[in-house]
Amino acid sequence: MNKIPNRIKELRKQKGVTFNDLSLATGFTTSSISRWEEGSRGFDKEKAILMAKILEVKPSELFISDENNFQTYWNTEKNITFRGDKYIVSIMRKGKKYSRSFDKLEEAIRHRDIILKDYKETGILPKTRTEEIISSYRELIGKKFRRLTVIDIVGPKKKKDVKRTYTYLLCHCDCGNTCEVEIFNLLKGTILSCGCLALEKSQEIGKRFGKDSETSEKARVSNILNSNPRKTNKTTQIKNITYSPKLKSYRVQITRRGVHYTKRFPSLAEAIDYKEVVLNQLDKDVRQKQVKK
Repeated sequence: MNKIPNRIKELRKQKGVTFNDLSLATGFTTSSISRWEEGSRGFDKEKAILMAKILEVKPSELFISDENNFQTYWNTEKNITFRGDKYIVSIMRKGKKYSRSFDKLEEAIRHRDIILKDYKETGILPKTRTEEIISSYRELIGKKFRRLTVIDIVGPKKKKDVKRTYTYLLCHCDCGNTCEVEIFNLLKGTILSCGCLALEKSQEIGKRFGKDSETSEKARVSNILNSNPRKTNKTTQIKNITYSPKLKSYRVQITRRGVHYTKRFPSLAEAIDYKEVVLNQLDKDVRQKQVKK
């Protein structure tokens, strides 16, 4: 069984026909013809017949090599389309759409017949995969995750610069606020409140360090005496020195008690020398305190 993109492109080249030639002869846009060749878009029986006529082949030769399978495909009702390398069963009834994809035509026909038969007997289409997922999410309503209680489902929504959609849950926080939380962040325990929990912890830490001057001083001294570079400093792997490819220079940046000491140098050696001079001047009293203790 040949796929659409390979077969149409092959036939077009055999006939020496360009996109523009096909477009003028059929009335289809060149972009549509290109997408058909790539297999990113399928087309119906009428378009196939016209395309085959221009390329001087049977319609079956555009799609598949097995004549019997092709005839079976076109003799079925609508509800089956070929897109990319998948057969899509698509049924619309009373404003509700059901669809499912298959690798083989025979599987699509069999499934389509079952769905239509069941609908004739019950008047109900089966749930789509999305509906099944949403239904399972509804079981979360009323459940509590740390400070958040799920009250409704919101979405799906798209994030900026991301193609896929994400489902959000509307939650009520113990503090009284309501917020929308991405479902996977809630289930993984990444988000535990509307933000109030993180704020409270931050305030507690601030109060503790603010009152305990000795602990605060130890933390400050420990940071000063640590010679290891920060994880974000990947340019030189040397603490207090970073390299800018744009400016082609090395920057020394040292902060002590809110005062910044910054200077740029063309070479790393000069930057290191400057850093040592500044540290020797600024950290002399700190090191002396450490020796006394």
